[in-house]
Amino acid sequence: MVSHLPFESSDLLSLPIQPTVAGELLAALDDETTTLSKLTQIAGYDPVISARMLAVANSTAFKNRAPCLPNLASTFAVLGQKTIKAIAIATVIHQECRHPHSIPITILDSYWWHTLTCAHLARRLANMIGYPEPEEAYLGGLLHDLGKLIIGIRHPEALASLDKARALTTLAQTLNEGQTSAMLDHALSQVPARERPLFGTDHCESGAALVEMWRLNSFIADAVRFHHLRTEELRGAHPLLRLIHAANTLSQEDNELGNITATSAHILLGVPPESLRKARAETEREIAQLAEDFGIAVPTHDSDRRVEPSPATTSPAQPIGEPSHKTSDKVNGSKIDPTRPVATTIKTNIERTIHELAIVNEARSELCGADDEPALLDAIVRCTSVLFDFNQAHVFLRESETGMLRARANQDMLSKIVIDPDGATNVAARAFQEWRVHHSLDEGVVNTGIVDRQLSQLWRTDGVLCLPLHIPNQSPFGVLAIGISRANLLRSPTQMRLLESFAAVAASELDQSRRREAQRVRFWEDHELIERQRLRIALHEISNPLTIVHNYLYLLPIKLGENAAREELRILREETERISRILGQLTETDGGSVKDSGVDLNQTIRDFAPALDDTLCRPRGVRLNLNLAKILSPLARGCDAIRQILLNLVRNAVEALGSGGTITVATQDLINWHGRQYVEITVADDGPGLSDVSRAKLFQPVASTKGSGHAGLGLSIVKSLTEELGGYIGNRPHPNGGTIFMVLLPKT
Repeated sequence: MVSHLPFESSDLLSLPIQPTVAGELLAALDDETTTLSKLTQIAGYDPVISARMLAVANSTAFKNRAPCLPNLASTFAVLGQKTIKAIAIATVIHQECRHPHSIPITILDSYWWHTLTCAHLARRLANMIGYPEPEEAYLGGLLHDLGKLIIGIRHPEALASLDKARALTTLAQTLNEGQTSAMLDHALSQVPARERPLFGTDHCESGAALVEMWRLNSFIADAVRFHHLRTEELRGAHPLLRLIHAANTLSQEDNELGNITATSAHILLGVPPESLRKARAETEREIAQLAEDFGIAVPTHDSDRRVEPSPATTSPAQPIGEPSHKTSDKVNGSKIDPTRPVATTIKTNIERTIHELAIVNEARSELCGADDEPALLDAIVRCTSVLFDFNQAHVFLRESETGMLRARANQDMLSKIVIDPDGATNVAARAFQEWRVHHSLDEGVVNTGIVDRQLSQLWRTDGVLCLPLHIPNQSPFGVLAIGISRANLLRSPTQMRLLESFAAVAASELDQSRRREAQRVRFWEDHELIERQRLRIALHEISNPLTIVHNYLYLLPIKLGENAAREELRILREETERISRILGQLTETDGGSVKDSGVDLNQTIRDFAPALDDTLCRPRGVRLNLNLAKILSPLARGCDAIRQILLNLVRNAVEALGSGGTITVATQDLINWHGRQYVEITVADDGPGLSDVSRAKLFQPVASTKGSGHAGLGLSIVKSLTEELGGYIGNRPHPNGGTIFMVLLPKT
């Protein structure tokens, strides 16, 4: 049966999302320390957000990387955090741009409650019967009633009239009069039958048709399609279909149906009714806590009434799903009024999110335009004033040599303030050490630090607010200090999150600026070393004919025997000696380039090895060995690139060794890779080797752990140069410890 309801996968954007889940997901995405598993957990509380993620991951955009397993964890691993954030933001923004739906809040509360119950029950039952993919069962339970929302946005009043709670209230009364579980089966199977005359389809078929668009490697679509069949019709069906049917039956809202639903589920799963009732009770307690966190009212048999969540707390927001929940009616720190229409609640949170995104994006745009670090620091201070109306601000950066926080030079009295993070307490030191915001107007702070008072006096403000400039897994770069008044502080709770986001963007841009500068310095260092080596070769080549000329000038007077010529020849000898001295004093070349015309790889390595040995290896006590193939095919091009590849690989190996050890550069011919012939260069060291974490991030321009001043850029440069030559680079552990880097370069 094909659904007659015109609904495409893109129309998912029109379906209502749970506002608290959306808020928590956006907050988690703003936290760079959030893991994919945490994002999966949060998104998995809302069927529409989860469906959006599945739709994108199984679209043509990811056709070669579709999730290998039909669950949210596999889906999120394929998407990656950047795409997940884009989907979440797009979903939230589209909720704002679309016309508001008119599904009553009572219907949505009932829907979210039932969906969460069914999903959690499905996973619990899957574990009880040993189903190998319990997260697939959870996903099936989460999506099983998605068709209700599809119908609801088109026919909200009709959907309300078919509210399941009303139907089951009547059913419960009938059952109490002595009927059996067959009546429950019949009632549930009649739900789609009532919908088809009204809507041209039913929610089971509509949901299944949508799921089928994603071409999941799963029977989830069938589980959605058949979850209202009679129990007897599903005997012997695929376990997933039986699990979703049983979970849906057990998660009906009427507690009086407990024994009947357990009997029905027992028939399908073979689990004792007592165990099923216990599973339902445990799930109900779990969902009650989640519903409190999400501001979902407890459904009742009367859809005109609501049981409100418990009163709000005032503690800061926490990620959903943590053991201790204290944010039952808060999204991003804002109180949710569960009696308000859900569209209004979503609108409020969306407007806040859009506002925050606009401010942060404007800040990022301003900071990205800075050419160097001084210009970037000026831009940070300028944004603090323009975007947040703080007119007194300054960046104190950590000095790598001393560890002190120091203002920039030429900043009047500010340039004379130096902050010791390990010295006397002050808000800048606390913000730097604890990686969180501090200000000097905290209640209970009796004595502010001297630095706090000095800055307040210089800026003529009541106090100082300090934001740490840091990115995950690195020490902070410094702090952004802002002069604040008590009036500012009264406003600051509403914009503190925004200030923290701005500080994170500023730190990220500062990090990128320093990486770019380190890469520029590394490039010119490499260029200078290669040019010195090229000059060394040129001087060596020039010295040979000069030596011959010089020797002949000594012999010519003896052969000629002429006194007049003897004097002229003496002058020539002196001039050739002067030429030799001038050449020896040269420190740079004329900048000319020599085109490759077939590269002798072995000779290139032999010529370059002395420079590598003298400048990199010997000063660190490292021995450099060459193990070059006797016969090697010439390369088409890339003499200069090969020198730079060798330079970076050998330097990387030297830094990994630290002091002592051996580096071996080897070549090999006749390497066949994907049907093409290559020549191989290997650079092996006998150092400590690479961890799995380091190996996963190789060839990316990330911060190195090799010590101060090292930007971790060498391997990314090697990868770029190798790919420009049409080659490949990889690595493997050395059998005797250490690492071997392999570079394949195409032959002529």
